[in-house]
Amino acid sequence: MLKKILIAVVFFGCCLKFQKGMGQHTALQGNSVQVYWEAVDHFHQKKYHAALPLFSRFLQTDGTPTLKENAHFYKAMTRLYLGRPHADMAVKQFVEDYPDNPLAGTAYFELANYFFEKSKFKMAALYYENVEKAQLARRQQMEMTFKRAYANFNLKRFQEALPLFNEIKDLENEWRHDAAYYAGYIEFQNGEYQKAVKDFKQATQNPAYGAALPYMISAVYFNQGDEQSLFSYALPLLEEEKRLDNRAEMQLMLAETYFKQREFEKASQWFDGYLKGKSKASAEVLYRSAFSSLRSGKDEQAVRDFKKVALVKDTLGYLSSYYLGQLYLKQGNKRFAQTAFNAARQGSMSPDIAAESTFNSGKLAFELNNYDQAIRIFREFQEKYPGHKGQEKARELLSQSYLRGREFNKAIREIEKVARRSPSLRLTVQKLTYKKGIEYFNKDRYAEALRYFDKSLAYPESDELQLGARLWRAEARSLQKEYAESIADYQWVLEHGLDESPNKWKATYGLAYAFFNTQDYAQAIAYFKSYVEAMKRQSDPMFYDDALMRLADCYFVQKGYQLSLDLYSQAVQENNPDVDYAYYQIGRVHGIEENYSDAKQYLEKVIQAVPRSNLHDAAVYELASFEASRGDYGSAVNYASSLIKESPQSPRMAEALELRANSYFSLKNFKKSTADYARVLTDYPQATNAQSALLGLQGVLKERGKEEDFPKYLSMYKKANPENEQVQNIEFETVKDLYFSQQYAKAAQRFTSYLIDYPNTPFRVEASYYLADCYYRSNKLEQAAEWFEKVVGHSTNRYVNRSLSRIIDIKYKQGQYQEAVDVALTLEGNAALKRDQLNAWTALMRSYYFLQEYEKVSQYAQRILEKGNVSANATNLANLYKGKAEMGAGNDQEAIDQFLNTLNTAKDVNGAEAQYLLAKIFYKQKKYEQSLETLKDLKKDFSSYDFWLSKGILLVAKNYMGQQEWFQAKASLQSLLENSSVGAVKDEARQLMEVLDAKQKEIIAENDSTQQEAAQEPDSLISQ
Repeated sequence: MLKKILIAVVFFGCCLKFQKGMGQHTALQGNSVQVYWEAVDHFHQKKYHAALPLFSRFLQTDGTPTLKENAHFYKAMTRLYLGRPHADMAVKQFVEDYPDNPLAGTAYFELANYFFEKSKFKMAALYYENVEKAQLARRQQMEMTFKRAYANFNLKRFQEALPLFNEIKDLENEWRHDAAYYAGYIEFQNGEYQKAVKDFKQATQNPAYGAALPYMISAVYFNQGDEQSLFSYALPLLEEEKRLDNRAEMQLMLAETYFKQREFEKASQWFDGYLKGKSKASAEVLYRSAFSSLRSGKDEQAVRDFKKVALVKDTLGYLSSYYLGQLYLKQGNKRFAQTAFNAARQGSMSPDIAAESTFNSGKLAFELNNYDQAIRIFREFQEKYPGHKGQEKARELLSQSYLRGREFNKAIREIEKVARRSPSLRLTVQKLTYKKGIEYFNKDRYAEALRYFDKSLAYPESDELQLGARLWRAEARSLQKEYAESIADYQWVLEHGLDESPNKWKATYGLAYAFFNTQDYAQAIAYFKSYVEAMKRQSDPMFYDDALMRLADCYFVQKGYQLSLDLYSQAVQENNPDVDYAYYQIGRVHGIEENYSDAKQYLEKVIQAVPRSNLHDAAVYELASFEASRGDYGSAVNYASSLIKESPQSPRMAEALELRANSYFSLKNFKKSTADYARVLTDYPQATNAQSALLGLQGVLKERGKEEDFPKYLSMYKKANPENEQVQNIEFETVKDLYFSQQYAKAAQRFTSYLIDYPNTPFRVEASYYLADCYYRSNKLEQAAEWFEKVVGHSTNRYVNRSLSRIIDIKYKQGQYQEAVDVALTLEGNAALKRDQLNAWTALMRSYYFLQEYEKVSQYAQRILEKGNVSANATNLANLYKGKAEMGAGNDQEAIDQFLNTLNTAKDVNGAEAQYLLAKIFYKQKKYEQSLETLKDLKKDFSSYDFWLSKGILLVAKNYMGQQEWFQAKASLQSLLENSSVGAVKDEARQLMEVLDAKQKEIIAENDSTQQEAAQEPDSLISQ
């Protein structure tokens, strides 16, 4: 429009000049004038490419000076519009060359407009300053004033812009409403709210500002603190459905104003409107929205917003955590409430809120069975808030936490600091020390267990606990082979316990075994018999099978063969797990009574058992011995040869060789007899029968007339059994003392020196075993394996199976599971004792699990369970691995059933792992609540197992993440990182924490994000 006005003025002036000089033009001049007007016509039609060559052509003619001056102007402007280089300089040059030309007065104006339209406001402002305002028409003057003001506005030169806007906003012109709007904006920024609102209201007369100005006017009232004007103006507008710019920000102003007036229900309504559809908001807004919802009874909305703010550890975050705790308590969600209060107590806001949060956090930790955490929190509460009204209740809960918790050592130390202990505190000590004793007992640390049982018995507050401590102390003493002391404790339990109680029968069984181990068989018979009779009446006759067998053994040892025979036969009829032992003993009884036919029948059952019985070799030897005793030396040779050939590592080898040597002697086969006797002395010089073999060899050599060979065997025997070389024995026993006192590093050095100093010592194999075990217990596995293999290489000693067990364990720890399997199969084949058999099966079960051969895992686990009567730990481990095998094979439901079966009996580390794996299956199935409930039981029942507890807390965090409970997940990980000592689990927790931190940035922007955006947008004027 400005350009058209300019062109009209120029055209009018040119016409006047043209009319005055028309009569003077020649025909030639008429042609040049025609070119000029054709060029001007193209210019007016914005055909600048057509106009430019015509103006250049005209300037080469003899046109009149006035038209030529005008042509210079048009040519410069045409080049400007075509974007030619230095066109603006050409316009300036025109003004300098022809200052009196009527077009010179508007040249800078046109040049400034050009840059204005290109949004090059700096150049536009510069040229507007050079315009002679008096040379412009009134409308052009108004236009220039507005555009000059707007250019300065965009250049942030508000002080220069405001007077110019003010100059035209009250005059009649087409820009006055725009000028009023921008003047109002500058006045708003300057805090001149009265002027700003006046100008904004004037600007509303322009419909173009109908959507934008309500926000600006509302912002003025908001920043003025004129609450009544804000409500009167903004509320009706927001209730209408017409379009409003920044509607959400207007809602926020109302929300903040109502919040300030403590009208929380109305505030909550408008906060909801503001936050609806927003991806982010400042923490302050979210906090006030949550608080308004809380005070309005809209708990779910309050929880939603408080959770977002609580992710950040600052004052608002801690306060949000506190209110979250209250809300979760109201909802009955103690677990979430405890996490929230625990976070809030770490803040430095109001001491009253911090104290209340600390108390509530401890109280809820106690109620959720997190006793270790409750202890820490209540101790902090006592130190920080000594005058708080909750101190008495805190002391009570702290005492109960000590009682029910698992940090027995810390609890005991704390209580022992108390000078005067009340009866309730003495009872607490009694219970804590009792539980600690059981914990050590379950870890096979009997010396420590005894120490705590003694402590518990020093506080006889509860008769039931005293009875339990006596019984457990008796068990520990018996396992330590302190039989006299254990007998006294068992008898005390029997005298003071209730008839028909489980404790009575446990004591009876233990007492029977103690007498059995001290070879007081008459007493053992009485107690075993009493126990067996009692167990027949029980629905779950624990240890009945074992007690029946030991009762039979007692009669056997006392030569009450018929009674023992009846009991062994009863065991067979009842499918006793150790039926092979019953067959073996029945065979021995028949053999002793010279009933060889029946003896052979039962011993053959042992020999033919599938899988091979660990009594196989003993049965073969008994048959050989029976045949020899009845004079059938040929059969005796056959049986002995069978054992020697098939079981070269059998502990019966030396005896079998001597028996065969004796039989050969009786058969007059002196050469073979000599070979067997000699083999006993060369391969087994320390065997218990080595001396009798030496005497037998002496006799057979004499019979053969080769007495001259005897001295070398005698020398061999003396070397292996030196009667007057006590130095070696003394030194060896000294080194062994180091080993048994657990000084493994020193013992390893001394054993090494001993083997160097005495290369031919008869204790070489034993010393090698102890040296290997020193390395093993010092975690020097490579050296340990090397020496254990040397022991195994001798193949004929009582340390072979022990060494094989150690080698298996080393391979397992090194992840060489196939090698562990190979060695375990060897141990299984060699096993003569039930313990070795169990070790082999356990190793095979565990190694096959890592080889993912789950069918074999189940096979060996079942074998362990079927043999029974081994140990509770073995049963628990077998049940656990049956579950792990099912889980590995993808049979989750079968795995769940098996883990539950494990948990029915396992209260040890196997139970802890089963509980964790059960929770892991539920997590995998996205049954998050069920997984969390399962993990609660892990914390309650197995809190002394740090590894599985730490793994459990990590899984708690993963469950919360699955539920999108980010605040709870982060709190769980923070607790794990602060309290766990399990490095690998903490590393995984740190990785998860990084994931949560990234998620947190998605959920909530930094606190000043909204304000930063406001500062960048002219229409976002609220000061947060």
